[in-house]
Amino acid sequence: VVMSRDETSIGVGGAIVMQSDADEEYQETLLKAQAPMRAITHVVLRSVPMLSLLPPPTLESLARALIPEDAPAGVEVVTQGDEGDRFYVIADGEADVIADETIVATLHRGDGFGEIALMYDVPRTATVRTRTHVQLYALERDNFIVALTGHLPAQTLAQGLAAERLAELEALRASRAAG
Repeated sequence: VVMSRDETSIGVGGAIVMQSDADEEYQETLLKAQAPMRAITHVVLRSVPMLSLLPPPTLESLARALIPEDAPAGVEVVTQGDEGDRFYVIADGEADVIADETIVATLHRGDGFGEIALMYDVPRTATVRTRTHVQLYALERDNFIVALTGHLPAQTLAQGLAAERLAELEALRASRAAG
């Protein structure tokens, strides 16, 4: 699939369709070209437990809203204490979750992060640093919140996961203070 810089023509398998020549054919070719990407993003979204409960139309809407990102090893995707603006899903690679300078978890394909800052409107509770090259999909705050708050089972699961993660961080901090 090759799309022109000004998005007025698209090439699929050697055939070039000009938008101005056949608007309907252009749109149909574009939709066919985007189908494999939507299928991949659906699989990635379904692999995140809190998103897996969402109905297909909501997942379709989220898939269209995903922002692909690449990060080399050693990059901080989010930083503890910063304001949260996006939820992230790892499509490929590994990243460490670091709270108070301690690695508390390693994330892999299908894991999501960033929900606590978005759901509770608090600063990031941990830093996420890539361990390897990572391919991510990001969801802007509003898209994430609207999807979850519109579906009670997904919202309940997300709140439970966030509470569990916050409890783990508090236990870590308490053990450090006692030790």
